Amino acid sequence: MTEEFLYYIWQFRLWAHDSKTFSGQDLYIEKPGIRNTNAGPDFLNAQIRIGDVLWAGNIEIHVKTSDWFFHNHQWDPNYKNLILHVVYHHDLDELPHDCPLLVLQGKIKPELIQNYQYLQESKSFIFCENLFQEVDEFTINNFVESLFIERLEKKVNLLDQRLAKLNGDWEALLFERIAYVFGLKINAYAFELLAKSFSFQILNQLIRKNENLEAFLFGQAGFLNSAKDEYQLQLQKEYEFLQHKYQTESIEQHLFKFLRLRPPNFPTVRIAQLAAFYKFQNKLFAEIMRIPSEKEFLKIFQNIQASSYWDTHYNFGTESTFEVKTISDERLRLLLLNAVVPVKYLYQLKQGNENDESLLELVRSIKPEENSIIQKFQKIGAKVENAMDSQAYLELKKNYCDSKKCLNCRIGNKIIRHVR
Repeated sequence: MTEEFLYYIWQFRLWAHDSKTFSGQDLYIEKPGIRNTNAGPDFLNAQIRIGDVLWAGNIEIHVKTSDWFFHNHQWDPNYKNLILHVVYHHDLDELPHDCPLLVLQGKIKPELIQNYQYLQESKSFIFCENLFQEVDEFTINNFVESLFIERLEKKVNLLDQRLAKLNGDWEALLFERIAYVFGLKINAYAFELLAKSFSFQILNQLIRKNENLEAFLFGQAGFLNSAKDEYQLQLQKEYEFLQHKYQTESIEQHLFKFLRLRPPNFPTVRIAQLAAFYKFQNKLFAEIMRIPSEKEFLKIFQNIQASSYWDTHYNFGTESTFEVKTISDERLRLLLLNAVVPVKYLYQLKQGNENDESLLELVRSIKPEENSIIQKFQKIGAKVENAMDSQAYLELKKNYCDSKKCLNCRIGNKIIRHVR
């Protein structure tokens, strides 16, 4: 038995309703109150009826009555005016306080406890792996959309804070987010630092004046402090001029990681592709905001390729077999999903268009991600048909399953209450 489970039982009133207090008085719950996640009683602003008297106030919940002393509530003034103390097991000879006591042991259906324990003790990929297919499609589909929005809002909250620091410059925000995604997981932080190492207005001027954006980005990333071949030397000279002109400071090259990366994912290749992506795009935000689907996005950007030097290189000074370094459709989908979609959602919120369905239509047009987590969900019967589905299941795994939050999960709720 855990307090979290008792909170769940209390919140949804999942015990015998012909309840009496420990002293034998009739008890009826009018309102269970609001869950308090801060210091103080567990539920606030509850309403209960004891006999003929209606009480309004706060509720404290413990597994055992003696937890009152274990948590030192006897010294805390926040617990002096409780209207009810709820416990699963009463293990004291006398009450530790003057408020009424409700004992839930014997009042909760055994199936609820068994189902909860089954989920919590499971060693499977997810706790409900063997029961997932028994949950109705309506419950899962509704939860999938909620999970996607939940995941998206976490990204948007951080972007909103950054937008304020950028004085509302949407182009700059989009550039930073695109750079972050270009870095993939291993180099995302380094690429983000690169994007923040200079004003976006400088990038605009570089494009407008047809100056060497690739030299500038490699220089800002710290890759031009020495030269291994003629091309790197050429970039170095151009960067020295640009750095002096725009008065910028580079970041450290060691921030970029090469270890255990496939050559096409080397940060050098990604920086060259980022330069190519922006070479003719100083007004990218307006163009991207109007894109309705993955198909249209790929049509515009799938022919972008790094400069010709990279056809025979993955790093400076070392030649390789010929391969044009275009941005793959898979990478473009990552950009669309992890850069464009969050920025577009924030823009809709700022414009008061949060109910605009075009964003959801865009996400549903994107192919789902392919990774081991998604494959395992598919194996147990989850339908993953588009990026909304895959993003939702990643959120489910990370923030519900891995944290054992079955009580906060609609799928877990369904299993605990109805399945088996």
